[in-house]
Amino acid sequence: MRRAKKDIQNARLGQRPEIGRLRARGGLTPEVLVDAGSIANWCSTVGGNFESVVAEMCEAADEGRRALIFYGPSEVPLPAGLHESVIGHHPLGDLLVDVGVDLPSVIVADVEAAPELLRPLAPGAANVLDISTGRLWTYDDAEEDADKIPRFRREREAVFEAVREAQKYREEILELMPLDNLLSARDRPTRRVHAALLERADQIRQRAQRVPVPPAEAAELTVTLERVIAQMNASTINVAASTRRQHGEVIIDELAVDDGRRLIASGHAWSTALLADVVRQGRPVVWLKSMDLLGALYAAGEPLPARVHDPALASHLLDPDNPRVPAGINAALRLLLDPARPPMPSVDLHQVLDELPDVDAELGTELGKNGLLALYDDDVSATLPALAVIEQEGFWVDRSGIAQDIAAVEQAISTLRAQITAGPNGRMFAQMDLRTASDDEVGAMLDYVDGALPSAFRHREDRLGRHALYGNPRARRIEELRTLHALRDWLLLASRTDRLKGIFTPNATGRWYARDEALTSIPKHHLLAKQLLLPRLGARPGEALLGADFSAYEPRILAHQSGDPVLMAACQHGDPYQNLAPQFGLADRDTTKKALLALIYGQQSDTFAASLPMAMPDGRRIFQHVERVLAGVVRFRQHYQSQHPDEARASSGWRRLRPVNISQKKFARQAFSLLVQGTAADLMRKALRDLARVLSAHGARLIHQAFDAVVVACPRGEEAHVGALVKRTMESVAKLSVPLVVKIKSGPNMAAIA
Repeated sequence: MRRAKKDIQNARLGQRPEIGRLRARGGLTPEVLVDAGSIANWCSTVGGNFESVVAEMCEAADEGRRALIFYGPSEVPLPAGLHESVIGHHPLGDLLVDVGVDLPSVIVADVEAAPELLRPLAPGAANVLDISTGRLWTYDDAEEDADKIPRFRREREAVFEAVREAQKYREEILELMPLDNLLSARDRPTRRVHAALLERADQIRQRAQRVPVPPAEAAELTVTLERVIAQMNASTINVAASTRRQHGEVIIDELAVDDGRRLIASGHAWSTALLADVVRQGRPVVWLKSMDLLGALYAAGEPLPARVHDPALASHLLDPDNPRVPAGINAALRLLLDPARPPMPSVDLHQVLDELPDVDAELGTELGKNGLLALYDDDVSATLPALAVIEQEGFWVDRSGIAQDIAAVEQAISTLRAQITAGPNGRMFAQMDLRTASDDEVGAMLDYVDGALPSAFRHREDRLGRHALYGNPRARRIEELRTLHALRDWLLLASRTDRLKGIFTPNATGRWYARDEALTSIPKHHLLAKQLLLPRLGARPGEALLGADFSAYEPRILAHQSGDPVLMAACQHGDPYQNLAPQFGLADRDTTKKALLALIYGQQSDTFAASLPMAMPDGRRIFQHVERVLAGVVRFRQHYQSQHPDEARASSGWRRLRPVNISQKKFARQAFSLLVQGTAADLMRKALRDLARVLSAHGARLIHQAFDAVVVACPRGEEAHVGALVKRTMESVAKLSVPLVVKIKSGPNMAAIA
């Protein structure tokens, strides 16, 4: 360890831009006088090694074809070469003033502590380099005064100042990483350091072009930076795979790895073993189809990495409505960059790996330019392992007696169909596929058979929904028929599998939604679903379920963001919706909730009125009253929308850009919705990371997440203890001006916690 520390110190010394001036072609004369006494004093003050400094100076001077002449009170130990050591008893500045001839450059140390070290400028020294700061002192020819006070020529030093600024990044790397393996630490946010280095190197190049001095100093450090970046890239492992889903399980057909050598594994078992070895190395991994690969690792019982770098997510973050894919890449890689994770045909994985490093670097640079790098690295990439676990877990299914339940639902469907087709003209519905026909087609038939609705009632809604809310019995039975068909499909699916689970993909607000077998689409409020399906969905034997749900999640976030006194007061204690109902002039909680969420989602009064089972004028009056009560929210919304005509961001930095085909007026509603919904998604992602970290120590794990709720499986008998842990973790995910409240339910299956 001591030797490694010394190696780092020596490497730092050799990379100092001050010493780098000796290598550069410009700035200093071919012969340089060195005040060894001041350098020795400086080394003793800062704890440096005088001999190491001298050796590095000589090595740098050799590269720059310069001769050093060390002057001091004692002989300086010099390596073999052109350099000399002269013993002198007087300060170098005084001696040179007495000589009174034109002199070469002079090197000293710590001018700030001893300004007299600049005295060599008086008799005509070309310049004085302070090795402790890197400043090159000279006379300002434009402002030379009688006392000949030396001035720092700032335009000459612009390049050097940029070099010094960039040096900080290199020192951070040297402190964090052993020289023999720059990226050995598993959890290090190397992408951000990488991007910062790239950006700083580019700034150095640009500043070097603007100053009237040869940019050798800048070029020297730029080469060093690029060497470090090359080492970082060499330490990154790139992974591509061809995967598919079979009965809900991830199957890896082929896996390609490039960790300095190219490896290809065929078949699921070999591919999983190779992928597990990649993760165990602890090096940064850039991998495509990361959620599938994480799922395969988890199913095999292998540990997951702390974070995942997936270019598909990078392209989604840059523009979630229209993911940006770098131009010029092959078709296979373009498909792999789709965050929707489509089933993949056979691809040439060698060709994908050839392009992957450049694509990843390009996307990383774009993330940095758009202020999205920290979001990608520390938030999204770090949440993916938790989402992969949820995706693989899902609910365990009890299939006993399920055939009888399916038959009972089918009988209920037949009964409903008979009721729908009964009565005058009912036979006309017998000729329709009531399950797949569009709402407008069914509504048009209802208009014809049962009579049209009053024009003032929900004229913006689809026809079937309008008839059902107006109270048409046939329309309500058709909607229930569709619900029972969905329930039967879920029961049929449950009869063929041991677990029900979904595939998570991100949407534009930063929430991850399950698609395909999306458990959020289960009709859990229907009586038959509560009796027949939900009791079948549970955890493994010997485990119980915990349901944790944020209460009035988005209204609490809006209260914090807007500071509206009425909304903040309603969120301090009890149920915000119940508290606000009297102030909105409403008697029921559901309408109050609809009105408040309509305000959050940026709806107008007409849109809100069209969602209620009442005449449009009545709905408009309710919404206008809500806007008057929550005037602070309305002002906050209007101000935010006016300030974000083309780009909106959530609290984490998750952003949404206005598409070219969306007007600024319409985007204003999306922008405000992103502010609230996106912030809610930010906090939920953090809650998932926090829960994944604390639950494992208690034998519990996340198995489901939807909107503002999570489901946890824990050992039976530990519900109270784990429930308290989950509640405490989720409620402390952020400090808001109003409390976050989490409701906890527990039981043996989904029916108990839904």
